[in-house]
Amino acid sequence: MVKPNYKKQGIGRNIVTRLVSYCKSLNIRSIHLFTAKGVKDFYIKLGFVVRSDDAPGMKYEPKNLP
Repeated sequence: MVKPNYKKQGIGRNIVTRLVSYCKSLNIRSIHLFTAKGVKDFYIKLGFVVRSDDAPGMKYEPKNLP
């Protein structure tokens, strides 16, 4: 979570991008998360998709995996 005074500076994007890169380096093939209300679009821009209603949250699954 980024404090409101520091939003819109790329901090959150940097954190998520680094975490996703680290997971990829460990060959983690699927990342799942829960989000606060109103921030889904932020994660969608970073490649996450909304999960189905029976499994709330969001997921990231890198494309072109073997």
